Amino acid sequence: MSPGSICRVVGRTALNPLLAAALLIGTVHASATAQTGTVTGTVRSATNGQPIPGAQVAIPELNVGILANNVGRYLLNNVPAGTHTVEVQYIGYSAVSAEVTVTAGQAAVQDFDLRSEAISLEGVVVTGTAGAARRREIGNSISQLNEDAFQGAPVSNVADILQGRALGTQVLNNGGQVGAGSTIKLRGNNSVSFSNSPLVYVDGVRIRERGLVHSVEANQQTNPFDDINPADIERVEVIKGAAATTLYGTEAAGGVIQIFTKRGVAGAPAWSLTVDQGLNTLGHIGPAPDVNPTGLGMNNCNFTGDGNFAGGDPQFPADPSCPASGTWLKDGYIQTYNLSVRGGAERMNYFMSARWGAEEGVFDTGIDGNGVARPTQGQESWNLRGNFSFAPADDIDVRFNTFYSHRDVTWVPDGNNAEGLLLNVFRGGSDYTNDEDGKLLDMGVTNINDHFTSGINIIWNPTDNMNHRINTGIDWVRHTYFEERPWGYFYVQNGDRETNESTFRKLTLDYAGSWARNVFGVASQFSFGGQLYNDFVTGTLGFGRDFAGPGAKVLQSGAITQASETNSTVTSGGFFVQEQLGLGDRMFLTLGVRVDGHSAFGRDFGLETYPKASFSYVVSDEDFFPAGFGTLKLRGAFGESGKAPGLFDATRTWASVAGDNGRPGVTPDNLGNPDLGPERTREWEVGFEGTTLNDRIAFEYQYFDQNTFDALIRVTQLPSGGFVGTQLENVGQVTNSGHEAFINATLVASNSIGWDVGLRLSTARSRVVDLGGLESINLGWRNYVRAPVECTTEMANGANFDGNGFVGMGCTPGETVHFPLPAFCHDRVQNPDEVAAPRYDEQCLGPTTPTHTYGLSTTLTLGQRLTFDAVGEGMGGHWLSSGTAYQNTRRRVWPLCRSTFDALAAGQRDQLTARERALCDPSVVRYGMWTQPADFFKLRSASVSYRVPETWLPNTIRAATVRLQGRNLMTFTDFEGVDPEAFEDGSAEVLFRQEYYNLPPIRSFLLSVQVDF
Repeated sequence: MSPGSICRVVGRTALNPLLAAALLIGTVHASATAQTGTVTGTVRSATNGQPIPGAQVAIPELNVGILANNVGRYLLNNVPAGTHTVEVQYIGYSAVSAEVTVTAGQAAVQDFDLRSEAISLEGVVVTGTAGAARRREIGNSISQLNEDAFQGAPVSNVADILQGRALGTQVLNNGGQVGAGSTIKLRGNNSVSFSNSPLVYVDGVRIRERGLVHSVEANQQTNPFDDINPADIERVEVIKGAAATTLYGTEAAGGVIQIFTKRGVAGAPAWSLTVDQGLNTLGHIGPAPDVNPTGLGMNNCNFTGDGNFAGGDPQFPADPSCPASGTWLKDGYIQTYNLSVRGGAERMNYFMSARWGAEEGVFDTGIDGNGVARPTQGQESWNLRGNFSFAPADDIDVRFNTFYSHRDVTWVPDGNNAEGLLLNVFRGGSDYTNDEDGKLLDMGVTNINDHFTSGINIIWNPTDNMNHRINTGIDWVRHTYFEERPWGYFYVQNGDRETNESTFRKLTLDYAGSWARNVFGVASQFSFGGQLYNDFVTGTLGFGRDFAGPGAKVLQSGAITQASETNSTVTSGGFFVQEQLGLGDRMFLTLGVRVDGHSAFGRDFGLETYPKASFSYVVSDEDFFPAGFGTLKLRGAFGESGKAPGLFDATRTWASVAGDNGRPGVTPDNLGNPDLGPERTREWEVGFEGTTLNDRIAFEYQYFDQNTFDALIRVTQLPSGGFVGTQLENVGQVTNSGHEAFINATLVASNSIGWDVGLRLSTARSRVVDLGGLESINLGWRNYVRAPVECTTEMANGANFDGNGFVGMGCTPGETVHFPLPAFCHDRVQNPDEVAAPRYDEQCLGPTTPTHTYGLSTTLTLGQRLTFDAVGEGMGGHWLSSGTAYQNTRRRVWPLCRSTFDALAAGQRDQLTARERALCDPSVVRYGMWTQPADFFKLRSASVSYRVPETWLPNTIRAATVRLQGRNLMTFTDFEGVDPEAFEDGSAEVLFRQEYYNLPPIRSFLLSVQVDF
């Protein structure tokens, strides 16, 4: 039988996972006097042998079904004597079956091994749909990662789970400071002025998806997304683009990530304890050791010379404040302890967990001038979770989820910062500290984050063909940032202190209902619902400076103090209707519409409407389809979503000022636009997915095309109107398109060996079509949004300095040239081979966001006990400017320019080519010359796991697994800066990217022991 048969036997458990706690659905159609027996066994993962709680076990012919308990065991009672087919199914795994012979009065034992399945048409998803739906019914692409895909991997947060595993998802590590957030994008960029990040939901409650307060000293920021304990996660669903996110309305054009945490299952308490011990480390920094023996002064800050550099490196003289170890780097200790328990009864169950961890970064912060050890860069965190479910009646399920986390992060000054450690160390003797860089570490930069998320989910199924779902919840984040320069600090002698406290609160109310019926042989499901969101932000910023002396300080310790306050509330909501028609359980057509209102819309704008449509055709269910091929689904989707303007963008505002004699006054601030509305992203996608070769190969492909119109652009106003700034207007247009492909092959599948290999490729190319009359928008760091231009002869024939091309190269004069969103534009040498002074012209080199991402993953399991797992990922098609290389060249401390520096010192400038001077002559070097393609491939993670034989364990322990894991192990790139992923502004919500004196991503090794009891 098909997996769908099991769904019908077990009842609503597949289509409605909240009924999983009910355990038994259906009745046994045998007389009370018939002789019966039982069927029992364990359901495990075929990959690693771990039990699968909640797996659906059924005998369809008898209408008998049950769910495996919290340790994967099942028991079917009152099974008539004879031979029966037992079938097992679980979301994300391939269905299996076995013939079992039952003897009256006895128990038949049958164990099942389920293999994780990349694509299952019977799998159930809920993200982007009006309710739970089978994958065969859905017309848009969706990525689903279950626990089996990342359980053995070295993941410390949700970003690690997605990286290299979710198709069409880019996760960039911005830096190496512990606690720094990542940048996550789905299908690249489609907005000029607003966030391109996806929305994030946890168990149906929307949480803050962006980073918190950005530290201008650390130049990184934490992200509440990273507070979630990865050991609590059961699965993650990702939908990309407006064709899939229409039902989420305004704000969802960047896609949606939904995280589902673990649930309880009936049974006695099942405990699990995991202990992780490891270290963070960092290898050689910058160009190769033969020209850069000190690692830009970081790896060796007390270098006295070697065979190539007798007496030391003049670019990086020994630093008297260098730690006793002779390096600014060390190995940072990692420790994490996680305890969880799950269990319950038929109508009530629970999952609870607690986690504590401390992780040190790789900076050796040493001791201060008083002989006291400075705080170590790193973080300490703990969190608690309680998920509870109960069924007060057969047709009602209630779930309560709550989560709390606390995190303390200590930063080191970094990035574009005169007091940054790396800026001063990397610049050798040409720094701000007179080459005593250790005193920079006397500055204190810390974060304290508290994060609370709680929600209630109620599902009521009054009849077999009608259901109702209500989600409501709160996400609350308090972020406190402290920055202090002590009295006597070298850069600010009298010291200062800053405190920034912000609270972010999101409220979610979500209702959806559906009514299923059959009309003249056509399956119909009519869905309806609405959402309401409230986003509240409040914060205070205080600053005090000029302390009277040393000691602990508060803001009022300063002779001069100042403060500011922020308060804002944004409310949005909408409703939707949707109709899905199904023919023969193989052809599905879905039509829907959502109508939204938003408090940031202009007062004359009204409501916004977003339509959607999709089709799905499981062609492999047709009689004419080759029986031995496998499964194949054709699909397509169309939809619209949007992004709202900021809170006061549509409103005329006035700023307070001090007038004559200090009297209060106002001045024009924001002009306002009563007709301002959201920018709209319209997308269509087509594709297919399926399996072949007896389900050994799973595949997926889609092409998408996005068009963002009414894009919000800041337009300069006429000064004569009294408002001299810019005003957002719906005048722009941006397009974005690409391909996504995935294939997973099970090369070997037997009881002794299992070997899977996965390949992923995605592309996303955005371009600017219209800026509403503007020619260019400067984003900073030479990143621009450029309107299309007409090709000129000069553009077409510009010099291709490094062979990597530029925008417009070779174009036909007169044609339109479009620029990517965004593009890096700056001066490039036009006469590189001449022995002469360089002649420059501005060229736009290409996008600063990767245009293609590819990945390779493999899992090899021997004897269901020893598992090897590795994930590699590459990105390319983008450019990155190395501010480190450019600024160091200006100061004659860049190792790659040693020969040119020597020639200049010898008075041989007139013997150098324009190429050599443009790159390495401090008097004429340009940023554009140190902007390069940033293509890279990284071994993101590798691990080996061993499941200890049960016979080796005491009776009190059910299972034990030992894992050795590594993260960010190898990098392959031609980029000559610090690192191709490094980003000076961390996970800040900006379009541009720039490498500028920030620590590259670090390498981590872990030894993990998991004990189940």
